[in-house]
Amino acid sequence: MPWIDDYEIIKKISRICNSLGVEVYLVGGAVRDLLLGINPVDFDFSCVVSEEKHREVTEKLSQALSCELIYNSHYCTGKLLCEWDVDFVMARDEVYKKAASVPEIKSSTIFDDLKRRDFSINSIAVSLQNKTYGDIIDPFQGVEDLKKKKIRVLHNQSFRDDPTRIFRGIKYASRFGFEFDEKTRCLICNAVENGFINHLSGERIKQELISLLNEKNLRAAIKFVDEFKILDSVTGCSVSINLDISQDIFKELKDNEKFAAILFDNNEGFLIEIQKKLSLGMEFLNYSGKLNGLKNCLQEKDEVLYRYILKNLKGVNKKLIEAVFQREPRVGVFLENIDKIKIDIKDIMKIAEAQRDEFILNKKIESLIILSKGGKNGFI
Repeated sequence: MPWIDDYEIIKKISRICNSLGVEVYLVGGAVRDLLLGINPVDFDFSCVVSEEKHREVTEKLSQALSCELIYNSHYCTGKLLCEWDVDFVMARDEVYKKAASVPEIKSSTIFDDLKRRDFSINSIAVSLQNKTYGDIIDPFQGVEDLKKKKIRVLHNQSFRDDPTRIFRGIKYASRFGFEFDEKTRCLICNAVENGFINHLSGERIKQELISLLNEKNLRAAIKFVDEFKILDSVTGCSVSINLDISQDIFKELKDNEKFAAILFDNNEGFLIEIQKKLSLGMEFLNYSGKLNGLKNCLQEKDEVLYRYILKNLKGVNKKLIEAVFQREPRVGVFLENIDKIKIDIKDIMKIAEAQRDEFILNKKIESLIILSKGGKNGFI
């Protein structure tokens, strides 16, 4: 299992902070991932200093590591841009005056810094002080929850204070195959029902959803979004979410195509509302309408189905069609063969120019019908 000595960045920051007499800890997702046996992709460090001291220490770190520094004065956080992805924060306490508000910040202890975090599994620290180097600080039993594969929130107002934690909880549950403990599940449901998500901007909600749609275990993430009625809360409508998608193909789609793939099977009023709320663009409405039309044609005869596809889905990404209708054999015939169908130019020239487009359309339909019945395409 990887541990802190396997990462040069951890050793360097420990060494520099100890030389400056600064109390420093590795915290958050990096600790969680290490305990799960996963190599971290980023590193968060928390130091116990005053606001003024934090900036000074962060600038010295930036110089010692030859990193560009982006500093947030309100939160007292420094992002160090180099070969590693590093956040260096001041251990702090936070007070939220209202839902989804910018919190008031004050310097505090490592205990308070862990207490302000979202879930117990992210509230574990590892000491980087010389005398206690490698010791685990786990006041909220996060290690035990990792063993139990549980997502557990730290306090009752957590999702009110920061509704993005709902999305993060879903991300961790789907990514690691964890479950929410019963209290956390109830708190999420209450937060959604009380409309706390709507305190976030539409753009922020969109970005949180995109993050979920990019998760490897996509289907689990979408199921949680559906189960907790998150989009119902955002739009005030009863939402149908399409869970029957090809995950491997889905990840190749653009963002608006992804939203269309999971949301097309809703009425026009909802589609317009979610398009406006999340600024999804007219492409989303176009894709959704065409996918909805295709679904309605699946009960029709072959000729009707293929005519709709050929006339209405021109220009629509075939990957989008495949992601949604991968289980429909007739749609599969279209996707596999449409680019192979060739019609003899001599036959086309025999037809009056005004009627050629319809002639070509009918020949393609005829060829697809033959293929869908297991025959061979006579026009290739």
